[in-house]
Amino acid sequence: VEDYILVVLSTQHRQTLTIDPAATSVVISDLQPSTEYKLSLTVSNGVHNITSPEVNCTTTDG
Repeated sequence: VEDYILVVLSTQHRQTLTIDPAATSVVISDLQPSTEYKLSLTVSNGVHNITSPEVNCTTTDG
């Protein structure tokens, strides 16, 4: 694995994070309260990519 790519989508926001394979956690910043997001994770080995199904989540109020 060369890296992980996390995509965070909402109707008003798109954020792409490239994550080092050695990382054990990641902080997603700039999220808005009470907003639904779709997240997907892609694993890349440089030649091939595998992308997870999207996961829906909603942030809490403020």
